Amino acid sequence: MHRSRKSPHAALFRGEIRAFIARRRAPELSARSASAPDRAAWRPWQAALLARGWAAPAWPARFGGAGWSAWEVAAWNEETARAHLPPSPTLGVDVVGPLLIAHGAPAQQARFLPDILSGAAWWGAALAHPDADAPTFRRAAGPSGDERFVLDGAVRWVAHADLMDYLLVAACEAPSPGPPSLFALPLGAPGVALRRLPAVGPALFEIAVTDVVLEGACLIGEVGAGADLIAFLERPSQRDLAKIPRLRRAAARALAHARGDRDLERRGAELQIDLVALDACARRIALLDRTSPLDGRLLRLQTTRLEQRLAELALAVAGYGALASEDGPPLPGSNLPPRLAADPPGAARMYFDALGGALPGARERLYDDAATAILEGHHG
Repeated sequence: MHRSRKSPHAALFRGEIRAFIARRRAPELSARSASAPDRAAWRPWQAALLARGWAAPAWPARFGGAGWSAWEVAAWNEETARAHLPPSPTLGVDVVGPLLIAHGAPAQQARFLPDILSGAAWWGAALAHPDADAPTFRRAAGPSGDERFVLDGAVRWVAHADLMDYLLVAACEAPSPGPPSLFALPLGAPGVALRRLPAVGPALFEIAVTDVVLEGACLIGEVGAGADLIAFLERPSQRDLAKIPRLRRAAARALAHARGDRDLERRGAELQIDLVALDACARRIALLDRTSPLDGRLLRLQTTRLEQRLAELALAVAGYGALASEDGPPLPGSNLPPRLAADPPGAARMYFDALGGALPGARERLYDDAATAILEGHHG
């Protein structure tokens, strides 16, 4: 089914989405589910989506997706943001699935796509181009002479790796590293070890791999084709496009709580204007037949900048006293209104996640700055 944005069926389609969310949404799903995901909380919702045929809105129908048009997917993104549904904590539907559909072998599609749709397998990624400290691989022969790969090395700063079943990993062939190759690494395989890194915010892990033997089906594409596959993954994804309606909703909530403060109202209004412009740009990108990695990088860069501004606005509205009370009642000195205080994940977690997520040590620096502000009596 393909409906245009101005089709007479548009309101009916949105109403269908809203009714489905109201009827089948799991009550355990909230904004907290994104920063502290729980697989058990996601299972009923994923099952409902799969039964309805909506588990992968943008996938072609022949692969189990809904086969929706760009406008229909945009409507889904807007309605899930309206309902405060958190984004999926796994990259399976929005990132890994499109990669396998475009570049995976039929056997890989048959093996991995059904478990992505059902939610039985959760995926993460470590997609930076390998350097000297990143994993390497060597070729080996299996018992029946089939080609296998043996991985060694480590990747760091992988969010929620303890919940994931597979990780997309780029590795170079040893002993003379050449172009990277892309592998599906089963995190339950012998030789894989996870270590949680000290950080404020989402759980981040270092993953060490020691003589991890992968069957040939775990190689995505050809040996040495990793750079092209990473470029494919850097193009704008559904995950990127779905984030913008959520930011617009969050900005509207923050601005509503800033009423009466002229400076905060001005900042909120400017942020909303920039988010509308970003949304219009994202819609145009979604309608393009071909997009480039540069489109994706620029879209993510601007989205991150606006997310940071939103986080700073939310913290200014809440007051620095909210930082130490993100999991409990507001402390004295916090400006958190009751509704905002009860709106997880809260300004503090949002602030740390947005500003500290990209740079090691940034969260600690931000927390030190906030603690100093509290001690000096500056509450935003």
